[in-house]
Amino acid sequence: MAVLAFSFASNNLTYASDSKGKLTKADEQSISEGLAGLGVDEKTQHKLIKKLERGELWDSMNPEKIEAVKDQLVVSEEKPVAKYVFGDGSVLVNKLELPSTSPYPTLEGGTQSCGSGYCTFQNVKVFRDDGLIKCYYYANYTVLNGAPDYISNVFSYNITVRGGSYSNPSLKILIPEEVEGGYPAQAELFYNWQVTGGLANGLNRLDLYVGHDDYWQAASY
Repeated sequence: MAVLAFSFASNNLTYASDSKGKLTKADEQSISEGLAGLGVDEKTQHKLIKKLERGELWDSMNPEKIEAVKDQLVVSEEKPVAKYVFGDGSVLVNKLELPSTSPYPTLEGGTQSCGSGYCTFQNVKVFRDDGLIKCYYYANYTVLNGAPDYISNVFSYNITVRGGSYSNPSLKILIPEEVEGGYPAQAELFYNWQVTGGLANGLNRLDLYVGHDDYWQAASY
């Protein structure tokens, strides 16, 4: 069984501002649209926007609160969609789109070709979205039976910070091939982000792991 899991670093890489600010109407509209896409109602959208303007983090951006419910955010073949609504109404939604002709599910989309003891995946979309920040990239990787799995390419990243911006993006393969002893191959998209006016900012990572004849995804603030 392949598992898609969003895990979060123990160190807090997300910060709220000590000062209050004001989002522009365009920024408010952009954030509202992102939240609406995750099923957040208009009243809660307004509350979350005001929370940002007070320099406060949403619960869905708070590593401690996410860590407390991480088991409920795991997505697998048996549970392709996981949605968690936090106490302040913010939401995290994880999704796994399953292919129809392979024992391995892809993270989203892509193509696959399998033979004796291997499956190669191309143009697989690795993604996350919490209503404020949406990012993704594409990956090619191979799962081998009895040999090290590997990532051959990552490309075409896209980052959207609704009501804000990002900087210093980096997409690279950190570990091309599964290491003997169990450490998986790893690719990572890394970037800085901030909400307009410095209301909140931080560092984000979106990782793809391939190993143990399996593959999974992890996102961290």
